[in-house]
Amino acid sequence: MPHLNVISEAVLNRLYLDEGLGMRAIADKLGCSVGKVHKYIHQYGIPVRSQQLWTDEEDAIVKKFYQELGADELSTIIAHSPKTIAQRARLLGVAKTNKTYHQWAHPEIDFLKKHYPAKGSRWCASRLHLDITVVCAKICSLGLTRINYEWLEEENTILYEHYPNGGPGACLPHLNRSCEAIKQQARKLDLLSPLHFNDEEIAFLETHYSSHGAAWCAEHLKDRSAYSVMTKANELRLFVSPETISDHFAGENNPNWWGGISREPYPWEFSPELKDKIKVRDGHRCQLCECDEDLTVHHIDYDKQNCQPDNLITLCRRCNSRVNFHRHFWQHKLQAIVLSKDDLLRNENA
Repeated sequence: MPHLNVISEAVLNRLYLDEGLGMRAIADKLGCSVGKVHKYIHQYGIPVRSQQLWTDEEDAIVKKFYQELGADELSTIIAHSPKTIAQRARLLGVAKTNKTYHQWAHPEIDFLKKHYPAKGSRWCASRLHLDITVVCAKICSLGLTRINYEWLEEENTILYEHYPNGGPGACLPHLNRSCEAIKQQARKLDLLSPLHFNDEEIAFLETHYSSHGAAWCAEHLKDRSAYSVMTKANELRLFVSPETISDHFAGENNPNWWGGISREPYPWEFSPELKDKIKVRDGHRCQLCECDEDLTVHHIDYDKQNCQPDNLITLCRRCNSRVNFHRHFWQHKLQAIVLSKDDLLRNENA
């Protein structure tokens, strides 16, 4: 059986020249890096496909429609990939700007000049049906400033009602004021935000946070959420002890819990001879990072009793630790690597 860490010339000729796949597609199909495919293409002297030239008609289409349609839509009209179209648009000077771009009309500018000083950016954005970042960018470019209006009694009443429980965020929907203005007025009124903890609460956190964590402390503090407790603890430089974290994520509480299968013993079929056979099949290299040191054999479906060759793959110990997280993702990825190699072997032996 040939070492699969070496890509044969016949396979590259078939995939790259006959089927017309790109280097990235070949790398995904073979389960290796793009650099490895590039290396063997040059080693075998396989002619690299020349880049497709742009015609004047295609440049005209990009200039006219790129701002409106974008690269993905244009790729269905002209024979270029979205990435190539985006690169061409930058060269032609028609690349899309950031989200603050908007073609302002004179009536809109006049509207801003008339209403922003009294109403503010949020109100103007809602009336113009624009993102507030677009409006704020234009306000800065025009040099507009707000009028410093006195706070009305009704506005102060809203502050008294909402600020202690929700802070500035709870007040914004009810007031035509900026977040900073709300904070300043709250300080004048001696209102405390939800993140303000009194001395007794701080002492409680200093005593119990490291051993019990945010959720437990929130349950024992009146009107405190776990998020506000954690935020305050970070401000006080308090941290949960490693022992508490370990106990909290032990057993079924751990997101990687699969029913305790890691404690099951390996069957007798998982012998040194079988491991050596899998390593030979995989070219004595890790099938994720391609290193050749500290190798082990991994069960793809995490079932130690399933020792079929198509359920086993060679990994280094570092990658073997990585695949214990997000197990469903790694299971599908490793299965695809083994299946693609089996298909290639059958084609080569046919």
